Amino acid sequence: IERFHLVGWRQRWILQQIYWNGKYRIESLVQMEEILEDKMNKSMFEKVKCPSLTLYYYKNKQEQDPTMKVSAMLEMNAQLGTPDSLKVAVPIPNAGFHVIGSYLVSKDLETVHTEARKFAIEKLGMKPTN
Repeated sequence: IERFHLVGWRQRWILQQIYWNGKYRIESLVQMEEILEDKMNKSMFEKVKCPSLTLYYYKNKQEQDPTMKVSAMLEMNAQLGTPDSLKVAVPIPNAGFHVIGSYLVSKDLETVHTEARKFAIEKLGMKPTN
């Protein structure tokens, strides 16, 4: 969590170039569309029975995930076959970016960590460690 504060913006930008590809081959769009149409649907989501944690960037209507529709994430979460008692969806309003769990871009790793830990303990039955 502390890494974000130790690395300056220039170093973060350089590291982002290593881990993220900002250019995508156009051929991949066809495969992505096929996956979205054929696999990302209620009948597929209903097959998921395991505990589910959905963390997403949403602050308000203007400040939210620009990469993926929050409404689509929440709709998917609702359609999972997982019992409601084992489904958790939590907005991370100060993340500021789609990739909420990376010290390179997220502005709120602490909340991401806290929510993931809480889920692991409360829903997965994991024992807390120090």
